[in-house]
Amino acid sequence: MIKILCYSLILFALCPLIGQSQDINFTASVDRTTMSPGEEFAYTIRISSDSVKGLPEPKFPSFADFEILSGPNTSQSFQFINGSMSREIVYTTILRSKRTGEFTIEPALIRAGNKEMKSESIKINVTQTPSQNLPSPLKDENIPSPSTSNEDLKKQLEGNLFFRTEISNKTPYVGEPVVLSYTLYALKGLPLSSVSPTDQVPQYGSFLKEDLYTAQRLSFREVKIDDKIYQAALIKQIILVPTKSGKTTPDPLSLQIVIRAPRQQTRSSRHPFFDDPFFNDSFPDPFGRDMERVLVQSPLTEMDVQPLPAPRPEDFTGTVGDYTISSSVDRRKATMDDLITLSLSLNGTGAVEGVLEPRLPALDGFELYETKAKADKKIVANTLGGSKTFDYVLRPQKSGDLEIPGISYAIFDPKKKSYVNLKTDPIRIAIDAGTARAPLIISGPSPASSSEGELVEINADINYIKRDLRTLHMRRSPLLEAGWFLGLQALPILFVLGSFYFMRRRYVLESDVGLARRLRARGVAGRRLKAASIALSRNNSDAFYTELASALRGYFGDKLNREPHGLTIEELSIMLKDRGIEDEWIKNICDLLETADAVRYTPVSHTPEEMRNHYDQASKIIQEFSKKL
Repeated sequence: MIKILCYSLILFALCPLIGQSQDINFTASVDRTTMSPGEEFAYTIRISSDSVKGLPEPKFPSFADFEILSGPNTSQSFQFINGSMSREIVYTTILRSKRTGEFTIEPALIRAGNKEMKSESIKINVTQTPSQNLPSPLKDENIPSPSTSNEDLKKQLEGNLFFRTEISNKTPYVGEPVVLSYTLYALKGLPLSSVSPTDQVPQYGSFLKEDLYTAQRLSFREVKIDDKIYQAALIKQIILVPTKSGKTTPDPLSLQIVIRAPRQQTRSSRHPFFDDPFFNDSFPDPFGRDMERVLVQSPLTEMDVQPLPAPRPEDFTGTVGDYTISSSVDRRKATMDDLITLSLSLNGTGAVEGVLEPRLPALDGFELYETKAKADKKIVANTLGGSKTFDYVLRPQKSGDLEIPGISYAIFDPKKKSYVNLKTDPIRIAIDAGTARAPLIISGPSPASSSEGELVEINADINYIKRDLRTLHMRRSPLLEAGWFLGLQALPILFVLGSFYFMRRRYVLESDVGLARRLRARGVAGRRLKAASIALSRNNSDAFYTELASALRGYFGDKLNREPHGLTIEELSIMLKDRGIEDEWIKNICDLLETADAVRYTPVSHTPEEMRNHYDQASKIIQEFSKKL
């Protein structure tokens, strides 16, 4: 009976676990499996059970091939059917595709009792769909279509809004700088409210990157392509220096654009600004709301980097560009006691920071002490260049008329597509013996000794020991009895304790980036508001609203652990709602950000009183949300 009772108790204890593992339903899915680079999609895990007991938490797969925009966001629900209750928990993660290709999201896992459950793997196909209705000269560039949830708007924007990538040279040599330009094109009359880059940062893995230009305020120019007039604005321009040969494709750049829909008007009452084929009566109002968000992405442009030709000169160190060489010394006459600086300079166009040190020939009569290099980089007319100087510190080893031979330096000139041998002229330097004398050593009998064969140093200086009787004065009281001395003994202990505290605090902040950002959020926002206040006092509206928008986006980005550059107004609104913030506050924040963005990207002016009011609103929001978040 005792055995039966024990078995019954064990079986009773295991029943909930067995039932839990049998009743659980576990699935993982996405809302779509085919998309364009930069488009968002939702990854959802559903865990349900007929039991109302606790459900296991899932182990999420790696999303290394995608960008996590938000989540996982959790929601749960209960159902009563025929007297029985069931429970379901849903985990939703919003992801964004980074690049083209076929990717696999590995299965998610849960453990129910002793049983491990695994979802199905999911295949994601990211393809770049070329935009339709492009002007004929741009057909071969494979420019992606604009992305928006409004399908009618997407069709109307085909060929009227796009993002181009222009490369100065698609077949450069290794080490040859090329200019990469990103330009936004919008049909004339298209009312753009704001343009901002997403937080998807392009990667240039096999290139060295040098920023040339980043637009703070869009400057449009009219461009006619075929029979259409576009407004074109340069968004970003960089210089890339390839570091290895082969075919490579830099990651695209994405922009988030807000389009303001015009009001419905009759043809007779329309403003001439909207008297455009894009907004005539045949164009239905696809916006549905006053504002529509559109994602545009630059095309994927392949570069075929050429290797440097063979054979290479023996003295070639890898420098690519168009350079001249010169050499000089800081003095033409010196003594053996002096140090001489030999300067070798290369001037021209190319990646000067990557210019490598030349190989010096044998320097007869000189000893090389050290070498220092200094680069002076310049960018003129979108061309990377400048100079790099190598300073060699030499010390003469003998007197006489010595010569520093000419230095040969081989480079590869991409314009000539051949190697060029540069050479300096020889430099002659007159070296005197100098004034320093070596110690005179003679052999013979020592005057202090009758022994023979000892070495006597004649001209060595003799320092005598002098006694100062004042140093023999003894202290009347022991040092240990002095109070200030005892107080000093506590300083090492305080120093150790302080060091431990700051090391511990630094470790915590480095291990928890989100905590570090939350702690510094108000201080960083305060400095940006101070910069906005300075711009306000100077009545500089552009700088004022730039700093105001940076203060708000940076503050909420730090508080919510999101990158501020990609934090759109819509995403911020959703994240604040999830944290239970009142709708009135959310509306005030969104309205203030939209106002700041509109001033930065469109010619809208505000009075000093309005600017002061906006500044006070931003200060109040940051002060209030220091408590709310």
